[in-house]
Amino acid sequence: MDFRQLEVFIKFCECGCNMTRTAEALFTSQSSISLIIVEIENHYSTKLVDRFGKKLRLTKDGERFYEYAKALITDYATVGFKYRSLSNQYTLFVGCSASCVFGYRTLPLCTKAFALTHPEIKTKVYVSSSNEIRNLILTGKLSFAMMADTESEKGLDSVEYLPFEHIAITSYDQNLPPKKSITLDDLVKRCVLPDSSFKVRSRIDIMCANRSIPLSPVLESMSYETIIAAVSEGIGTGIVPYVLAEQAIRDHLVSPLYLEDVNLTVTDRIYYSEPPGITKIEEDFIKTWRAVAPDWYDEVRQTPYGVSTGIWFSNHNTPQ
Repeated sequence: MDFRQLEVFIKFCECGCNMTRTAEALFTSQSSISLIIVEIENHYSTKLVDRFGKKLRLTKDGERFYEYAKALITDYATVGFKYRSLSNQYTLFVGCSASCVFGYRTLPLCTKAFALTHPEIKTKVYVSSSNEIRNLILTGKLSFAMMADTESEKGLDSVEYLPFEHIAITSYDQNLPPKKSITLDDLVKRCVLPDSSFKVRSRIDIMCANRSIPLSPVLESMSYETIIAAVSEGIGTGIVPYVLAEQAIRDHLVSPLYLEDVNLTVTDRIYYSEPPGITKIEEDFIKTWRAVAPDWYDEVRQTPYGVSTGIWFSNHNTPQ
């Protein structure tokens, strides 16, 4: 018996002893799941699952074995971490999609704070496209990474980081009464948008396609600061996160617009491979990453628009 068999049994229990759900979660066949359970039962000479036709249920021994398996997997990960940290060889590889608004902006604060509480841990950060980040997690080259929320990420599990609201903005004109709202049809007539790698952009593309609205932005950018600057010059109407536009709105460089019948709240999530999940030390880093968000908000709100707000990129060497 090996750890893979334990992980399969754990997932089977977490899926409510449902073979179909377990097979879908592990991207394998139901017969493979059934065979592994039988192998474990034979190994321990113990019946772990009661079978009532197609209905399955853990026996008392099965319930006890589930707790045992979880503890064993957790202990294995913990021992591995302790060994590496004692030998000063433990390195945390953290990824972040370049399209994550808060992710790569809060990483400098996070790594500094984490280094104070875990001085024995080295942290290496990699910023790239979502597709490359996803592949690096699945191949074990990244411990975990932040990406915009998606409908489904095969082979990955996730925890929520932060939701953030996008708004429409237009150039400020003190001689005209401010416009309060705009429809999607009006927005796309002359718009300045994030490029297609951004989650909010893909959402706009889908909405336009569903409503048969032609979309042809006058400018696309991977920088929200560039979008705000372009809108302030009257190039078009833009879509940006509210927290990044707040100072420009206060400085009367742009005006906010309510986008009718459209929800542009996007949630960044922290993704990791499942199994084996995340270790205690990785949990600590994620908690720190969440905790520094209010500090970054305060920094943005206190900085005049146009002055650097601490935006930071790591080197782009792919983890080996």
